[in-house]
Amino acid sequence: MPATPIRASIVLVALVLVGFPATGSGLAGGLPASYGVERAAGDGNCTITFRMTTDATVGNLGWETDYTNAPGGFAGEGDGVDCTALVPVLLGKFDDDAGTLTLGWIAPLGVSGTTDIVECTFVPTGIPKKEDFSVTVTEAGDPETNDIVPPPVVEVHTISCAPVCGNDSVDGGEECDDGDTDFQPGDFCSADCSLIPCGSPGGADADAPKASDALFILHASVGTGQCDVRVCDVNASGSVTASDALLVLEAAVGIDVAFDCPL
Repeated sequence: MPATPIRASIVLVALVLVGFPATGSGLAGGLPASYGVERAAGDGNCTITFRMTTDATVGNLGWETDYTNAPGGFAGEGDGVDCTALVPVLLGKFDDDAGTLTLGWIAPLGVSGTTDIVECTFVPTGIPKKEDFSVTVTEAGDPETNDIVPPPVVEVHTISCAPVCGNDSVDGGEECDDGDTDFQPGDFCSADCSLIPCGSPGGADADAPKASDALFILHASVGTGQCDVRVCDVNASGSVTASDALLVLEAAVGIDVAFDCPL
C-alpha cells in the first residue's frame, strides 16, 4: 500500500505524540526503559565420553589424557574432577590442572566389548575437538589381575557441548546468534538467541508492534539510529524507510497490515 501525503502526515503527527525528538537529539527520548536487555548466556559446558574397545574381559584399567592442546579444562580439580563411571566399576580420578587427566577403575566382575566407560565435564574456552585429546592406556588387567596384551583401546568418543548464546555460532536450540551478550534495539537476535519478530525492534517479548517501534524505525530511516533490515524493513524494499515506520504504526493501532522482512 503506497504512502499517501495524508497518511504520511498522520504518521508524523502520531510520532510527535509518542515523543519523536528533534533531529540529532539521539534515541533515548523515544524509547521505553525496557529497551537494552542483558543477554543471558548458557553455562556452555561440554560432556566428554571415553569409550573402551577390547575383546578381553577387563578387571582393571588405567589411562592418562593429555589435554594441553584443548581449549579449556576439566571441571573440578585434583580428585574432585567431575568424572562419572558409566559401567559398574570403582573409579579413581585425578586432574593435575596442568593438562593431564588420570583415570582408572577396578571392575571385580569385568567389563568387555565396545563400551562407553566414563564421562567428564569439560569447561571450554573455545570449541574442543576429539583430536585435541591424546589418550594413553597405562595399565590393563583381567579380573584375575593378569596383564591384557594388547591393552584395550581407550579414546574420546563424543564431545557434547551445551549451546552458548552470544558465541556467534547458532548452536542447537538457538534460532540465531549475533556474537555478543547484549541485546540492543534494532538487533535481529534477542537476548536468548531467538529471532526478533519483524516490525518489533524493541524486543521479542512484544505481543504486537507498538508506536514506539514505529518511532524507532523512523529514527533509523533518517539516520539517527540503526536497525537491522531483518527487523525493520517490513515491506522488503531492501532498506529501512519512513514507509516501514508508517506500516508499523498502522499495525500498532490495529490496522491489518502484512509484514515481509527479508530473511
